[in-house]
Amino acid sequence: MKFYALLLSLFAASLAEEHGPQIHCGTMQVAARWKTQGTSGLPTARVSASSLPSARSYATNHFVIHYSLAKDVNRVKLVTQDSALKRKVDSILSSLPTSWTTLRRDSAMHAGLTSIKAPHPLYIQRAAIYLERAYAYYVDSLGMDAPSGSNPDKYYNVVSDGTKYTVFIGDINTLESFDGSGPTYALTYPNPDGYMLLENDFLYDALWDNAQNTTSGKAITSSLNNQLLYDYTVEWDLGLKVTVSHEYYHALQYTYTAPSDIHAWYELSAVGMEERLVPESKDYFQYLPYSLGKHEQVSLLVTYPNLLENYGNATFHQYLTKIFGRAFDVKVWAALRSNNNLQAALNTMVQSFGARWDTLYAGYTAAMGMAGRAGSTASCTDTTATIFTRDLRCWPVPTYDTLSQNMSAKTLNVPALTYRFVKPLASGKAGVVTLTNLNTGTQRVLRSGTVYSTTSQSGTDFLLPPSPDSSVVFLSIANASFTQTGKMALSVRSLGFGAYPNPVVTGNSVSFFAPSGTPAGTLLTIISQSGKRVAQLSLTTGSGSGDSWTWNQRDTQNRAVPPGTYFYRMSGQPVKTLLILAH
Repeated sequence: MKFYALLLSLFAASLAEEHGPQIHCGTMQVAARWKTQGTSGLPTARVSASSLPSARSYATNHFVIHYSLAKDVNRVKLVTQDSALKRKVDSILSSLPTSWTTLRRDSAMHAGLTSIKAPHPLYIQRAAIYLERAYAYYVDSLGMDAPSGSNPDKYYNVVSDGTKYTVFIGDINTLESFDGSGPTYALTYPNPDGYMLLENDFLYDALWDNAQNTTSGKAITSSLNNQLLYDYTVEWDLGLKVTVSHEYYHALQYTYTAPSDIHAWYELSAVGMEERLVPESKDYFQYLPYSLGKHEQVSLLVTYPNLLENYGNATFHQYLTKIFGRAFDVKVWAALRSNNNLQAALNTMVQSFGARWDTLYAGYTAAMGMAGRAGSTASCTDTTATIFTRDLRCWPVPTYDTLSQNMSAKTLNVPALTYRFVKPLASGKAGVVTLTNLNTGTQRVLRSGTVYSTTSQSGTDFLLPPSPDSSVVFLSIANASFTQTGKMALSVRSLGFGAYPNPVVTGNSVSFFAPSGTPAGTLLTIISQSGKRVAQLSLTTGSGSGDSWTWNQRDTQNRAVPPGTYFYRMSGQPVKTLLILAH
């Protein structure tokens, strides 16, 4: 007790004085991120330093972190490893005169901890590690510009030399005012005097509980389709990794542009970078229903206030990383520096790799059509990459347009930078889809067992990997235009008697489609060039449109047949030719 009394006498001259709160408003700065599954908005007011509480500071090579151990909602999260530190805090506070104001007592407590070189909480130590890790990747590895040092007059009564980037940690919904309330991970402000505000315990609507000597509130969580992914009050270390990787990327973005005109790339790329630095979190999963579930409505480059959709579109950032490598985003931000024109910057980046925007976007949208198709939890742990990320198998299934047999022309609007998927034919029935581009007048006939993607500008389509069900057409219609709405017309007719695919490569199954009304049990005979019967198949279904026989390229002795020309026939139909090619 005497020891702490001595400390107090040493620091008494420098203890903070109390003043009434002074509110001042000026030109509103943009804050990011508003990462929340509730409401969100921009800060509306700031409190001047004259009334600010004290805090402790922790400096690293490139950052200075200010945090509080006061007994209020801004107290940083303390865990089991911080038990000794918590006892020191309680001991100091219990030794102080009760007549002192809370502001003065907290100031003495923080000063006392610093004087005896008490350890910093584990939460702060981990935040420091992840901040420096983000700096090492973004600045040292990728070569991006680092934000300058800062000494903002916000939240706590602290002083730093301004050479390091400032990070505050506290209860965001208490320290900032929003247009609404809800779970918010962090905020990052641009220059001048840019800084970051990180959540102190991943609780919102927080209240200090004097009886329990702790903070109570609602947990910030991550979920997908009503299934909890993470409770960040428990998985706080993972929450810190994700938040720091995202927020510090905002700080770097602001060195290239002044975000007076918010566009999609601020949040889309920051969420994309999470997947690079913290792939184990899969933090973007919680936003997929807002993008993948609305892909025919929501533009790839949707902006504020559609932030949840914007976060979900970070899958495009993952795709670009797969196609161009990790340095592509540096080129985007370098191009944005001139006039912050996102369309021009993206085109400049794509052209620098010798690629075309329309085919790049069409390829991305077709890959998205494979989302959620494995349909089992076990597939989510599969280490085999699917298209551009193995996570694709764990995603929700996207939405589809209806495709039915003998469907007359149906017009589909495809807004700028959106895409639509055509649902496979019902019950696995085969058919021929005619796709007419009403913008260009071009027409394509799409056969079963293939995946096509088309851009509504050029009318060009290209073959993609086979669809999961070889008896259906899977169609991706992508509008790569930044402004123009595409118009496509679809019509469907049943297949007549024929084989598909034809030619077929050895080792692959081939389907023979029966005319409508063919009864079950009808036989199909396959004959070699020498006239020998190779195989005979019986139609298991019948009378429907698009019923088919399937042949595995094996003869009556279950031996693989060699490449070459074969003939197939059924009663009442002409003999037709099938060509089998060597693999």
